[in-house]
Amino acid sequence: MTTTNSKNWKKIYKKARPLDLVLFKGTDPVSDLVSLAEDTRLGDGEFSHCGVIINSSILPNVPQLIKGKKYIWESTCSLEFDMFDLPVNVETGKGKLGVQIRQFDEVLKSYLSSTGAKVALCPLISNPWLKSKNKNQGPSKKSIKRICNKFHAQYGASTYNGSPISLLSTVFPCLRPIRYTLKELDVNGCVLLNTMGIDSSSSHMYKWMFCSELVGTLYRRLGIIPKSIDPENLAPTDFLGKNPDRCPCVVSVIIQAHL
Repeated sequence: MTTTNSKNWKKIYKKARPLDLVLFKGTDPVSDLVSLAEDTRLGDGEFSHCGVIINSSILPNVPQLIKGKKYIWESTCSLEFDMFDLPVNVETGKGKLGVQIRQFDEVLKSYLSSTGAKVALCPLISNPWLKSKNKNQGPSKKSIKRICNKFHAQYGASTYNGSPISLLSTVFPCLRPIRYTLKELDVNGCVLLNTMGIDSSSSHMYKWMFCSELVGTLYRRLGIIPKSIDPENLAPTDFLGKNPDRCPCVVSVIIQAHL
């Protein structure tokens, strides 16, 4: 695996292909906490967030996606704050906390406007969207579209999983029995401690997801990672394969941009 450093976000945008992985490291306290947990337990805390490149061909059922533009599918926060002007969810034109699709160029520029932030494009070793040109290799484009659109229908409106127990159990296995127990506790239609401030009437409330869980679930359905892997136990750095017992390496190269 090689690493190429570049301060030019346009280089990353140009090289991005559908279904490629993108890794991020922000400068906020949450990013620092995720990096610290990853570094402590997994030996690598360089990146704290991840998403997947998509376009209108991957998700033809989403009318807001413009042909020729690249987007990133992720579970993150794009709510407005006084000190931040964040790219919003293109499906609603509003910010949210959870699964959303944002314009990739806007996300790149937003991250790279902060000194110390990093973005890394990670092309897949075996990208099913590119391999589908050969009928004997992997699923067809039609099959990939069907999988992705079904995934969008299931999780496209999901909220970010804000349970500290659920998030920490990703890198601390000793907490997973507690996570499983909390999932079974239901209070007035709301799974106890599984998210933050969510209306219990939400039809998607049982589908809360954090960023690497979203990527891992989609990649497992597409055959990019083995079905034996539980996406709830994946951290952003796991996709680099530095701990193969958790997840094999899925990327061929890391192309970084930073200030």
